[in-house]
Amino acid sequence: MPNEIRARHGSPTFYSLLERMADIHDKKSHDYASNNNPYGNYHFSGQLSLLFASSPEDVGFISRIGEKLYRLANLESSGKNPLNESIEDTENDLCVIMALWMSDRRDRRNAKLSNQKKREQEEYIRTGGIISQAGTQAVSIVCNNCGRQYNQIMAIRTKNGNFCSNRCVDDYEGKETSRPKI
Repeated sequence: MPNEIRARHGSPTFYSLLERMADIHDKKSHDYASNNNPYGNYHFSGQLSLLFASSPEDVGFISRIGEKLYRLANLESSGKNPLNESIEDTENDLCVIMALWMSDRRDRRNAKLSNQKKREQEEYIRTGGIISQAGTQAVSIVCNNCGRQYNQIMAIRTKNGNFCSNRCVDDYEGKETSRPKI
């Protein structure tokens, strides 16, 4: 018989904890699920989480929101009175979780933008601080004569290639020049 009381072997504290867990489970199951679908809140949260499967940072928030939404729907549709926390508490939980999620998402976006700006600043320093007319970092080019790298904006372009100075153009084309060497 399932309701038969019998002596238990082992730690009384262990069995006391299990009884406490069973009581908590009973109250929460009343609010979060139904006897027909005792795992419905988890299944619903899992389905919602799939919408954000590519973003593990978002899944935790979505799961919590899903559980709270399912709880509200379960209580409202069944007409049950909550045993664990009030409907207002659940509504407040939803708002808090949503605000936390928004904060997290904005912090992540700001960190991403901050990292992008940092990379742009490093590139700006690396290229000597020259920005192209389009507002993007200038590309580094190699002089066809001396092999030095220089910024594309500083390029002297001829039919023979790109050069870092008029002196290199003249040298490459075999012209005599009185220009000083760089």
